Amino acid sequence: MVNEPLVTHFTGDDCPGGHQVLGPLQDIWNAWDDPEVQAQVCTKAWYYFPKVIIIQFQEAWGHHLEGEGEKSANEVVDILSVCLNWLRWMGHTTPESVAERIRTRAANRYEGQAQAILDKYARKYGL
Repeated sequence: MVNEPLVTHFTGDDCPGGHQVLGPLQDIWNAWDDPEVQAQVCTKAWYYFPKVIIIQFQEAWGHHLEGEGEKSANEVVDILSVCLNWLRWMGHTTPESVAERIRTRAANRYEGQAQAILDKYARKYGL
């Protein structure tokens, strides 16, 4: 799979309909939407993204243990940022593509199944 550098497609009020396609996540998308930065992101190996997520999780956990809820929440937002870039790396190179992926996954996996998902993780993983 070839991952090409990206170009900003829509930002802020320039979005179709005058809204941000990804809601508040659009700000994260835009912050990373520099062609030189994306060229670097696109050269990363697949395992780069889960490794960074693990590091961010560890940082969030450390802040939580120190009673620093705001810092912990910031690390979780950083995880969302990594996930957005991972989706770009996978070929979802526009906010519209990411938004559609989210909507489709929500409709096909989460809607009406939240309790079953919780039950699965309790049963399968003891969580």
